[in-house]
Amino acid sequence: MYEYVNHIYEILIHKMGLNNHLVLSGYAQVVPMEEFNLHLTGDIHAITAANNLLAAAIDTRMFHEDSQSDEALYKRIALANEKPFTPVMKARLVKLGIDPTKAPEELSSEERSKFARLDFDKTTITWQRVLDTCDRHLRGVTIGKGSKETIQPRGTVKGETPRVQHSREAGFDITVASEIMAVLALAKDLSDLRSKLGNMVVGYSKAGEPITADDLGCGGALTVLMKDALLPTLMQTVERTPGKSAFYCLNNF
Repeated sequence: MYEYVNHIYEILIHKMGLNNHLVLSGYAQVVPMEEFNLHLTGDIHAITAANNLLAAAIDTRMFHEDSQSDEALYKRIALANEKPFTPVMKARLVKLGIDPTKAPEELSSEERSKFARLDFDKTTITWQRVLDTCDRHLRGVTIGKGSKETIQPRGTVKGETPRVQHSREAGFDITVASEIMAVLALAKDLSDLRSKLGNMVVGYSKAGEPITADDLGCGGALTVLMKDALLPTLMQTVERTPGKSAFYCLNNF
């Protein structure tokens, strides 16, 4: 039985890529076991921070889109710094069929609206917040209930239409179930990590168009948070055989 279990573990590790928290038995144990099973180098915390940064960006973007005009949004995003479009912004322009060589002030009103408004369909948002704790009471929560999380709905007149609470139903997953874990496992290098993080789909617009982390302008920030997590960690077994610890896409087994 012992040999059979170890054989299964070997298949999972070398053929499928099992998770970082796998500690074998006998002489194959990774030490120090306590460090290995707890924080180690903080890679899990990096995934948590990156995931929740993107989650916060989603709700902040919807907060502003639900209360501001297209022109006001565009000024915040593209005109406030008086700088040309960044490479990520140019990629979004290409995605929208807009000439990426144009300067920010050269876009038409229609182009500004397309560029600035992601127009989330809230029912399609797939991106949950995460926590590295199995807390069943956080699987379903209502967010945006604070006294200051209210908006004047776009197109209404202040004083005539009351402010409304900007809340929605959401929830928490465990950290290793985050898509960022899978991206970390599949990334070949830092450049590939940046590309994959930026291409993650977090939801869809009301027109059915996918919305990515780069559409929110978060891909670069996520990469900065994850850059050290991409590096492997050298560990050893109880026999002092070197072993390389890394995160794999099946970490949420």
